[in-house]
Amino acid sequence: MPIDVGLPLLPPIYRWARRPPPRAERVVFPVLWCQGRDRFGALGSKFVASLGTLRRRWQNRLMHDATRHARSVPSAAGLTLGRWGAGVGWGLLLWAGCLGCGDAFVVELGGGASLSRGAPGPTTSLPSEEAAPGMSSNAAGPAGHVGGAPALMGPGGFGPCIRWRPVELVATPGAPLSLAPVATGQCAVAAMHIENCGTTPLSQLAWRHGDVATPAGAVTGGADGVVDGLEPSWVLAPGAAQQVKLRVCPLVAAPYAMAFEVVARTVGVMSASPSAIAEVSATVEVSGTASVGCLVPRLDLPAATMAGATLQASAADSLSPSGAAVTARWRLLPPDPWLTAPPIADGLVAAFAPVIAGSWGVCVALHDAAGVKGCAEVCSEVAVLPAEALRVELLWQTPADADANDSGPGAGADLDLHLAMLPSDGVDRDCDGQPDPWFSASWDTWWGAVAQPWGAPTTADDGTLVLDDSDGQGPEVASVQAPAGTSAKPQTYTIGVHAWHDHGHGESLARVRVWIGGALVGVFGPQPLQALDLWTVARVRWPNALVEGGAKTAEIQPLLQCAQLGDPCAGGKRWMSAGSACLTHCYTPLGGQASNHAAPAACAKGG
Repeated sequence: MPIDVGLPLLPPIYRWARRPPPRAERVVFPVLWCQGRDRFGALGSKFVASLGTLRRRWQNRLMHDATRHARSVPSAAGLTLGRWGAGVGWGLLLWAGCLGCGDAFVVELGGGASLSRGAPGPTTSLPSEEAAPGMSSNAAGPAGHVGGAPALMGPGGFGPCIRWRPVELVATPGAPLSLAPVATGQCAVAAMHIENCGTTPLSQLAWRHGDVATPAGAVTGGADGVVDGLEPSWVLAPGAAQQVKLRVCPLVAAPYAMAFEVVARTVGVMSASPSAIAEVSATVEVSGTASVGCLVPRLDLPAATMAGATLQASAADSLSPSGAAVTARWRLLPPDPWLTAPPIADGLVAAFAPVIAGSWGVCVALHDAAGVKGCAEVCSEVAVLPAEALRVELLWQTPADADANDSGPGAGADLDLHLAMLPSDGVDRDCDGQPDPWFSASWDTWWGAVAQPWGAPTTADDGTLVLDDSDGQGPEVASVQAPAGTSAKPQTYTIGVHAWHDHGHGESLARVRVWIGGALVGVFGPQPLQALDLWTVARVRWPNALVEGGAKTAEIQPLLQCAQLGDPCAGGKRWMSAGSACLTHCYTPLGGQASNHAAPAACAKGG
């Protein structure tokens, strides 16, 4: 636990600091209490004033001792001092104020001192200065390095420092590192070391790169071995290094230059200067030339959108290596293979409205007027989210339909999605012991009643047919924005599919997707349907475990699939835990309309 150090403690500490410590001992000192970045924290201004005179006496002597008597170099664990290191270290600790609230300063008497403030990252042994002939420094850096120089070094050489060292390339004073020529669509790579050339541990704080004397956007880059952002990806002890590979990818056939900068911060500081608790940075510049290769696509796409909303994708930032006009060709990948994606016209910008929820893929392939083709088709994904709390989607396939993508009256089989609210007041024609909701003027949402004013006076709990399709494939979509129902008074909705008309194409296969609270919770089918078949798919109970976490609903499953044993109208049972699909044949609206359907002979008399 940190302690407040008062003036009575100073003489013993000073005497101890001047006495050579015994070997093979270990002492743990609590760090001085501090607040924020105040160098002395809770010691107070009076103590600071008293310490000033003593500090001036100590400073030269302690720094001289640290430089003269240190017998070992910095190690991966932190700062290691020699035989006199422990005493000197404690004196420096008092002079500097504190290393970090709540930390402990561990002194290995006779063996050195170390700070534990994060594990060192992957390191590699650096070649010596003599092992790198031909490398020279820039104007600011020491010999054998580029892009960095010791910074904020105090008397005796204490302080943070970071710099770059090429692994194989030869640095020329005052000039960028030269990379091998590449073609557009390829990347030049340079292996580099980021070296801690100071006396304090460093951790990565930030990483930046950008064009230098190059048209904006004409080159991209990155690095392996570093992480963008503010989270440290490594900790370097003094003398250690992190190897990274710089990648530069030109998009235009022209000379290029790019700068890479790494920013680090100190991890626990012992220095003769209060300003040594700081951030340091090093920058290295690379350059090269690019020839015409292939055209690199650059796709701009939002991460998410709502189902039914217009989505815009752009490849306008793609550059031709030769400066010619660029044309883009688009392709969509729907979240369900049963849905045929709509075509998109060629152009650098594409717009479409995804009709069903899920993860859509958007792909673009490029070519330019000079005949240069894109390096490869580039694809990205966008999350299409349901806008409603309850959303039901119907897709179908008709094997005998020779052209599933044609349109117009009779072009394909016509299936209809039904979303009904229970209880209903219809006739029990499916023999499940409850009134049927299908084709009800008040309780069923379908193409004959596209908006049902259920429940409260607002429209949020109304049933709505969002999409209707009559010439094959679908989709059809029905939804409830905010379903009615509470823990005290729950509500049940029933999902059904009716084969309204096959238009001579025969049997269809139906597939139903159910979304609750933004999650896809059920996919049912494929279910074969003949003309006039009514498939009772499932019930949705509201509220349920997905949308309300109260004790009364935590165990209520949102979906109950309908299964039947035998024919319910001939002694069988419906709404069983297992069985076959719940089908009712020859189901037509009450009042006829059988003449509208190409129904089997058994259904000639209608319902």
